[in-house]
Amino acid sequence: MKKILFLAITAITILISCDDNTGILGQSMTSDVDKITSTAASYNIASKTILADSVVSRANHTYLGKVKDPETDTYIKCDFMSQVKLPASLAFSPAKFFPAIDTLIVVDDNGKEFDCEEGLDEDIKKQKCKFVKADSCSLHIVYTPYWGDSTVAMKAIVHELVEPYTEDNIYTTNYNPITEKMIREDDGSIHVQFSASLADHSNRAAASGTHFYRIPLNKEYTDQKGNKYNNYGTYLMQQYYNPDAPYYGSYRNDIAFRENICPGFFTEFTGGMDAMAKVAETVLNIYYRVRNTGSSTDSLCVTQFLGNEESIQQIHLSQEGVEKLIEDEEDADFTYIKSPAALFTKIFIPIDSIMSGHENDSLTVARVFIPRRNNVSGSTIAFSAPETVALIQSSVATQFFLDKKITDSKTSFYTTYSSTTNGYTFNNIASMIRTLYNSADGERWRGYCNDYADKGATEDERRIRRNAFNSQDKDTLGGSGMINPYALTLVPVEITTNTVNSATVIGKVANSMELASSKLAKGSFDNKNIIISVIYSKFDAVY
Repeated sequence: MKKILFLAITAITILISCDDNTGILGQSMTSDVDKITSTAASYNIASKTILADSVVSRANHTYLGKVKDPETDTYIKCDFMSQVKLPASLAFSPAKFFPAIDTLIVVDDNGKEFDCEEGLDEDIKKQKCKFVKADSCSLHIVYTPYWGDSTVAMKAIVHELVEPYTEDNIYTTNYNPITEKMIREDDGSIHVQFSASLADHSNRAAASGTHFYRIPLNKEYTDQKGNKYNNYGTYLMQQYYNPDAPYYGSYRNDIAFRENICPGFFTEFTGGMDAMAKVAETVLNIYYRVRNTGSSTDSLCVTQFLGNEESIQQIHLSQEGVEKLIEDEEDADFTYIKSPAALFTKIFIPIDSIMSGHENDSLTVARVFIPRRNNVSGSTIAFSAPETVALIQSSVATQFFLDKKITDSKTSFYTTYSSTTNGYTFNNIASMIRTLYNSADGERWRGYCNDYADKGATEDERRIRRNAFNSQDKDTLGGSGMINPYALTLVPVEITTNTVNSATVIGKVANSMELASSKLAKGSFDNKNIIISVIYSKFDAVY
């Protein structure tokens, strides 16, 4: 009998889940063969905008600049911290990041050039290492012209960090390395200003078309122990070649390199408006000269310290005007979702009403459609709607990203924007409804809700009280102070996928750092702006 029951319910679930037609709402569908009765119904959903002043920053890129969202009249300013990792080794073992000292062109303080040939005497090599100098050094911020006016001059300052930031610590988008005292302020440290537009052709590599800001680091540099070097590149090369250098031996791995030699940089946006660069990585270039083998000529060579996701980039952003949107939203017929951070939409699903009287039925389908309101700002450069959003239980939404969880299609879901329907559709969140309803917190919440609703003198009063109770962030009406376990948050996200055994699996879910914004229809328990369409299935046993 159990096997027959499972097969029957599975069959009807698959059949119904593939049909998005809501014309069957309120009808009963019965199979005489399997004796399965399916009933459809719909319920109104309430929603509101909530402020997210900061989120965990784990996206694959970052930004630099300041722009205005024409739809919301709010401003967003972005700058970022970045680190570089050790370059690809020139040999497998031992690790070599620069050429052998034999062929490196080096001159002493009197301008005399050391010999450049393989097999130099060890004493000569030791002396030569002490005088190693870089020809020049520069930091390249690689970007794509992303949003706004590409002719506007953007101004920024590159600061040197006093210590590295690590994945062991949690950095949110409102983390400011300046106020947190992470910037070196002593004489001789790096603080370099630069200015250029997004479309500046001097910042583009002709071969690849890649855009970058080139920041020279050729002024005299002083390390944290007070030692002076003619430029930052020389400082880096000295720690590699010279056994007497203060941080010699710290090229053994990326951690030692960052902790002792190069903690990283903070690129602070300082001026310009309506331009935003999407930063892919930060690259540190060190230039030096080597003698060509078997020749009296020399070549200018470069060692690159690349930056990527593994070497960590952290965005810092500030937003202006979002608080007023929350104040004005109470009387509006829409809510907002906006990234990076800023604004999310919280939705309240009447889970107790959905399950009431159906505790012994199977909730096979629970479909939610959230309509988007079209942008009417009239601007030709408005932000696009968030491409991907996740629906997560509000009480654990922050922890979801802190713990690096992924959507599991049971207690959290994601979907993408559809231009065809102009909205976001979650085809089946039935497992989430069942999980929240059957949880201990769900049972407690229902108890408090019933106690509050039962104080109503009439059925209509009890319904009003129940709706008011279930649209709270936490229980202030009943006085328990309990966080609403039925509240869900709609969050713009970026999803990274991997291929495992020819199957595509989710590898990472991060808060979206894309410039995106949209208005959504605002729901309430008294209107049908947002509804959840459900289907119950009941197996009638035949003996």
